[in-house]
Amino acid sequence: MDRADLGQIESFVGVGSVLVGKYRIDRLIGVGGMGAVVEAYHRQLGQRVAIKFLLPRSGQNSRLAARFLQEARTASKLKCAHVARVFDVDSRPDGTPFMVMEYLHGESLRARFLRDRVLAAASIVDDLMEACVALAEAHALGIVHCDLKPANLFLAEGAAGMTVRVLDFGISKLLESDSNPDVVTLDLPIGSPPYMSPEQLTQPSTIDHRTDIWSLGVVLYESISGGLPFEGDTFARICASVLQGEPKPVALSSSPLFAGLAPVIERCLQKDRERRFQNVEALCEALLPEAGPRGRRAFFSIRTLSSSGKIRLSTSMAKMPQEQAMPSGPSVGTLTATAQGALIPGTGPKRLRRLAISVVVLAIVVLLIGLRLRNFPPVKAKVPIQDSLHSAAPEETAVLPSVPAKVGDGRPATSETPAPAASPPRSSGRPRRRVTESGGAPSLQFDPVFEERH
Repeated sequence: MDRADLGQIESFVGVGSVLVGKYRIDRLIGVGGMGAVVEAYHRQLGQRVAIKFLLPRSGQNSRLAARFLQEARTASKLKCAHVARVFDVDSRPDGTPFMVMEYLHGESLRARFLRDRVLAAASIVDDLMEACVALAEAHALGIVHCDLKPANLFLAEGAAGMTVRVLDFGISKLLESDSNPDVVTLDLPIGSPPYMSPEQLTQPSTIDHRTDIWSLGVVLYESISGGLPFEGDTFARICASVLQGEPKPVALSSSPLFAGLAPVIERCLQKDRERRFQNVEALCEALLPEAGPRGRRAFFSIRTLSSSGKIRLSTSMAKMPQEQAMPSGPSVGTLTATAQGALIPGTGPKRLRRLAISVVVLAIVVLLIGLRLRNFPPVKAKVPIQDSLHSAAPEETAVLPSVPAKVGDGRPATSETPAPAASPPRSSGRPRRRVTESGGAPSLQFDPVFEERH
């Protein structure tokens, strides 16, 4: 675009003017196929914002104008940190629609490619996995981006470091939206041809979230090879290459960093979408061995949200067979990431849930046993009263129930089974009959306890 065209666009967006009495337009940031983005300043809030205008040639098309508003509604539904937030949508007095968005500091992945391709390649796995966090939420809501490319992946700088933000949901598609008259559907191929899937080129009305998987594969291929897998100098030739050709082979084995990415790229670029990764979680699992700390945190976020049910599968994904809906990556076992980024091989969310349930049940059992034991009184040794009172006596006395004894008048004394020592019977006032081992004949002895009590 030459300087004259830029001047016309700057005049159209009103650089130097105040929009609707509160936004001061400072400078033009960029121009796309349908709109232009400017940096502005909110005079009341003292806050930097980005404002996107629909260009005149697009604003005259009612369908594109409706799609522009659809982008604002779509972006406002996504709450994760990897999507640029939308604050407001309105129109100028002349009817030109605009959208007020979060102002981001940084650069696009495309700008980094042009500036330092080596640096871009070194971080591409983490960048794509962070983008997948946004796509996981979008796909769960039935939203397909349809225009993923390096220019729409923004490397935002913040207090917590660099994070990837997914931009431009302007041509996104809402799955199963035929019943909603406010949703603009795709009837003609719209997007960036080198990054479009075969079904997006030939049957755009039938695309689903797996077209985004294809686009991510093209971005990954371009990042580490420096070229596109399907090329052509015209739109028709690019389409023919995508539909009929095979990706140009790229030497990945020369770099240990990318040795494991060849099968991942190959699976992303399968023309039959049933043979691609069926969701971004499966793609991230395959990328995990090559990921850094940012990528591992991104995978943990996707897995946590998926396991907790906060992100549900879209309707089309839920209808897939289980082996297709959640495939594992090529030659990658099941891995679960911890919050610190460490990896626990051989575990998954189901096994972790079972382990957690087992620990809780065991803790409850131990607690119940402890409470049960506290209800029992302490066991003390029971010492007969007679023994305690005569502990100094050198001889032991024993009750011999089987030996008959004669009492006074010569009548035999009947033997009685003694009561247990722990609960001696109350005395009825008569002396107890006791036999000592020292004498041969039985003798009568008075119970000292009876004498004390009476």
